[in-house]
Amino acid sequence: MKTIFVLVIMMMLLNGCGELPDPAYAERIMKWRSDRVGFLRSEAGFVNLAGLYWFKEGVNVLGSVRGSDVVLPADFPPRLATYHWAGDFVVVTDILDEDLLVNEARVLQDTIYGDGRTKEVSWGTYRLYVIKRADKVGLRIKNFDHPRLGETLEIPYYPIDEEWVIKGKFEPYDPPKTLMIQNIVGLTYPVESPGRLVFDKGGQTYSLDPSMDGDQFYITFGDRTNGEATYGAGRYLYADPPDADGTVILDFNKAYNPPCAFTEYATCPLPPSQNKLSLAITAGEKAFHWDDEKH
Repeated sequence: MKTIFVLVIMMMLLNGCGELPDPAYAERIMKWRSDRVGFLRSEAGFVNLAGLYWFKEGVNVLGSVRGSDVVLPADFPPRLATYHWAGDFVVVTDILDEDLLVNEARVLQDTIYGDGRTKEVSWGTYRLYVIKRADKVGLRIKNFDHPRLGETLEIPYYPIDEEWVIKGKFEPYDPPKTLMIQNIVGLTYPVESPGRLVFDKGGQTYSLDPSMDGDQFYITFGDRTNGEATYGAGRYLYADPPDADGTVILDFNKAYNPPCAFTEYATCPLPPSQNKLSLAITAGEKAFHWDDEKH
């Protein structure tokens, strides 16, 4: 990490960047970037996504043969199993391949989704997860031997700039505000916002409505760089809870691309209209393209 940090500083000097960031801060950002790439490439990340399908209510036959209700990638057998979706439950039956496991065990049938629990279905290097988005239930597939995992993942960034570490104020909503969020596949669902985050930049005042992810603010936002230097559908940002006087730190050097920048099989939330800023946020991650997508 020290070597990478020194190289970054040298590149900033060669590129004629303005005031260099505090070395300790720059090193923290470089570690954040490294950890982020590590997550994207991990089993929990998004580089390994290999499919996304939506069920119809009732019987869904899975297999690679044309005519299946869910046509799986060609690696899979012609008929794999049947998924039954009813209400809040999904049951797998008619398992036709002995390599299909539920929580690493061979079963004849099992309830794999319901009662707030999701079981992992595996077949070779693939993992099949039931997901719910708004009123739809579907299947997300990961391949732990995905060809993309062997490719270089180099995310372009704006230069590290402490001018984009901004002190804002948390102004709570009483009661909390309901945001109607649309995702990239066109589904709309409600999330709760505890308040707005207000900050000043360039003599103007801006605000963002976050939701909560654990004890952190989770922000989906758009800005004037979208579709040019940055991903067209916006970016995301986390912020720690406010301190005793309501101060919140918005570090836009940690603004990052949604999973949809890396795969077509994600269901990314889009920024609500009030989070689309008339401001060019020249910090954080820029638009990403795999090498075979660069034309």
